[in-house]
Amino acid sequence: MRWGWVLVVAIAAAVIWSRSRDPAPRSVVVATPVVSATVAVVPPPLVVAEPVTDVGRFADPFCGSPDEPSRFADQKLSAAASRDPRIGAAFGAVEQARASHDLAAERRAWASALRLAPDEPMLALRYALSASASPEFASAAAALGNYLAKVPGDIVAARLRSRLEVQVSIQEDFERIDRDSIMLAFPRELDFDATNTLLATLDRSLDDAARLTGSPRRRELYAVVYRDQSELMAVTCMPAWAGGVFDGALRLTMDKIAEKTIRHEIMHAQIGARKVPFWFGEGLAQYFESTEPMQWHSFSSLMLENQAYIPFASLVENFAVFTESHDAALAYTQSEAMLRMLVERDGEGGITRALRLAETGTPPEALARVLGLEEGDLLAFLAREKVRR
Repeated sequence: MRWGWVLVVAIAAAVIWSRSRDPAPRSVVVATPVVSATVAVVPPPLVVAEPVTDVGRFADPFCGSPDEPSRFADQKLSAAASRDPRIGAAFGAVEQARASHDLAAERRAWASALRLAPDEPMLALRYALSASASPEFASAAAALGNYLAKVPGDIVAARLRSRLEVQVSIQEDFERIDRDSIMLAFPRELDFDATNTLLATLDRSLDDAARLTGSPRRRELYAVVYRDQSELMAVTCMPAWAGGVFDGALRLTMDKIAEKTIRHEIMHAQIGARKVPFWFGEGLAQYFESTEPMQWHSFSSLMLENQAYIPFASLVENFAVFTESHDAALAYTQSEAMLRMLVERDGEGGITRALRLAETGTPPEALARVLGLEEGDLLAFLAREKVRR
């Protein structure tokens, strides 16, 4: 269960806070040099959702919980569609588009296949997934409607469709500007100067992210500005502490259009679908926010004072499952420290090396070990960082 590693972080946060008030030792937190005191928690693989006959038993029609199916139902082409050479050609176009990170070309390929075989649930789902975080999100919602008519038990698809329908309603009166590779949707309340400044920041940040990662600039970026946090949460299911989101689209709110937030989410966009552990993705996004030294958080001091930290293996999965801001704060603080520890030792070339390792098959749970990052070195790094301040 994914709750296992979330619980490790929650316990670590609680104990670090309690240690700051009570210096008595606690055995449940990893402490240097007793690394063996904590067993690493590695979450199990996600499961394919089985058909569900009683969809009503899932109380939340939008977000769900880690205890419920977390992947779409497994679908295959019919025998007739599998023999169609035109659909085979569309699949080839999908692979080419993915190899070149061309999201628009991938959408076009899936749309072409779906037009050839509109009754194929698998094609409706694949097109919807490729279009759900793009300007074609309304078409994605319609395709999911067709898919669910044939596969009504796929609760994950049903929830995505619900969120997309909410997004259609929210963005009904939004404006949109396309500038080169950037497509920006925004409410009419956002003034002209703010819109132009945002577009310029997005463009510049994409260039900077490509340089830092040593990878080609992202070919397409769909960005949306919402009026407030409630709209952002309605379309993403992100917790209230999230100031911005990248879920295939970069999503912000009008009151949080800050350059640091933009650069943070742009780095997530640049990394894209690369399979990196979340400590690396979030650490790199924080590192990219500005050229300033590491921000010293209260958790940085508490980790150092109490000689306590989170096992690296418990920072592999998605931080979005944290509901408490202090749990998230601890995970983000340590992730940035781990990334900066890598840069201190290897320079920014360590970032490109890590990405190459991820692209060539290093599993997310093994990346820290392959990079030579040791849990026992983390607190020593924090001590050096404190001296530099």
